[in-house]
Amino acid sequence: MRDSQRSIWVGVAILLIMLFAAVVLVLQIAEARRLRRVLQDAEAYRFTVDQLPLQQGGAWQTELTIPEYVPAERMLLVLQGQPGIQLNASDAFAEMTRLQRELGALQGTVRVLNQAGELVQESALGLRHGVADQRSGGVVLAVLPALPKGNYQLQIEIAAPIPDTMPGGSCELLYDIGRLTYLPLYKSYARVLVFTLLAVLLARILITQLLTSHRQRQNEKWLAEGIGCDKIIYLLTAYPLWSETFLRQDLRLLLAEGVPLQPLALFPGDGECQPGWPQVRVLSPSPPAAAGSGAVSFSRYLPAVLRAVLSLLRHRRLLRQLQTEIRASHAWHIHAEFADLGALLASVAARHCGISFSLGIHARDVHARKYPLKMLCQEVSFVTTCNRAAGAALIKQIPGIAPKMHLIYHGLELPDWPFREKEPADAPLLFVGRFMPKKGLPILLQALAQLQEAGERCDLVVVGSGPSEAEFKALSESLGLAGKVQWLGILPREEVAQQLSKAEAICVPSVVARDGDREGIPNVVVEAMASGVPVVAGISGGIAEILTPETGWPLDEVTPAALLAAIRALRSEPEERERRRRLARQRVEKDFDAMRLIQRRKNLFRR
Repeated sequence: MRDSQRSIWVGVAILLIMLFAAVVLVLQIAEARRLRRVLQDAEAYRFTVDQLPLQQGGAWQTELTIPEYVPAERMLLVLQGQPGIQLNASDAFAEMTRLQRELGALQGTVRVLNQAGELVQESALGLRHGVADQRSGGVVLAVLPALPKGNYQLQIEIAAPIPDTMPGGSCELLYDIGRLTYLPLYKSYARVLVFTLLAVLLARILITQLLTSHRQRQNEKWLAEGIGCDKIIYLLTAYPLWSETFLRQDLRLLLAEGVPLQPLALFPGDGECQPGWPQVRVLSPSPPAAAGSGAVSFSRYLPAVLRAVLSLLRHRRLLRQLQTEIRASHAWHIHAEFADLGALLASVAARHCGISFSLGIHARDVHARKYPLKMLCQEVSFVTTCNRAAGAALIKQIPGIAPKMHLIYHGLELPDWPFREKEPADAPLLFVGRFMPKKGLPILLQALAQLQEAGERCDLVVVGSGPSEAEFKALSESLGLAGKVQWLGILPREEVAQQLSKAEAICVPSVVARDGDREGIPNVVVEAMASGVPVVAGISGGIAEILTPETGWPLDEVTPAALLAAIRALRSEPEERERRRRLARQRVEKDFDAMRLIQRRKNLFRR
């Protein structure tokens, strides 16, 4: 297993180095093309000084523009087109003697000033003879360093003139382009060649690594199938969680149906396992918040792909443990609930072990995704969704996933949720859920405050807990509801059922949170409808799939005024309330019977 794990990270390292080499290669090609263009422009560059006065005391000044810096050693001021001057570099001494006789003791000064009139460079003007004469095609009178890009003033002053037979001349300022000037270009070409060879070599190594890993996975799959075991890893990110009653129910019913599941969880949850709950082995002894370094996470600000890579690096030990479990149990399939860390590790482990992988999506994991859904669903064999809204959101992001999508609601064991024939008198309203933004509890509290101001009943029982508990309790106090709201905290499912039976109605003021998080189909909505408890709810997420004006009081927009109107409507129309209660029970019996739905889940896990 460690060899397989090592090969994964070796492949990742090779890929990263190959990508780096490819980026450097592209940059070097661009640099080589730039240098070649600059040098070509430099060879063609000619700044002409017409009719330079060569008499003693003569002076000349003009504007000079350097369009781009050239990596040349120097610039030359060259006298062109003088009759009787023949350049012959074969005998330098004789040539210099002849030129001095022809041109006389020409002397002067060449100055370059910037736009502010400050001196940038000064050079002596005089006869110069050397190999540059052949390249320049004239007589070199002055040598200047290569100037940076910019605008300058060129000044020429003559101290000692040439003979009167040549009263003036035409000069050119040009670059001295020799072989050494091309050295940076040759170096750039060499780097292009080196990084091309490196990228090709790394690509070959990576392909070999992938083929080797594929053969290894195929061998492991063949061995697993040959042993004849039929285990299925059923993976949860955390267990037990008090709010995920539907997953505990599905797992228990699947095990009761004889599906050969091996339940695993990555981390411990926020609750204690109760009698009758399925037994799930937890891989990490520390909860997710304590599994890392303890520093404030900044991953939410990163791109989803980078978050996935960092999560794989951070949880590589868990990934190895998961692969060990797969091999030890000879599992042929792994199923992960929620498109979160569990699904990320499960998809990678399945690929490395050569087994199939499936995924169950719900709400937040799609609407406010943490990892790229395309990455998680790349090799998925099927996807289950417990509401159409989440399924539609996934198909919108990955259209090709539609044939693999299965809509299976989380149902109820209906005998455990009998329909109440008689409604209690003067009963309180009920709220059940985690204290988080999408649940909309502050809106409900504001509506109750308005009921209290109008002198109407506004008693509320709140079941649940969460990160915003202190904030919500403080809001209740500030609204004057201290004696009207009863906070019960987290309750077992049986006690939640008791609270439902004593409630006038259940309020589910769900909204879409700022990060896109929204409801699927809350368990408590289905439980209340099965029990004959009127439901007032916002229709965010998947709630509209079960709650209609025929089965409850759905709210298109969740505001204190809308909640107030719905509560008053159900109180003022007892016949309509009775009709909707019974239609709600029929709706649950038709489409949310857990015993029928579990057969559909069971069939998906057949080999």
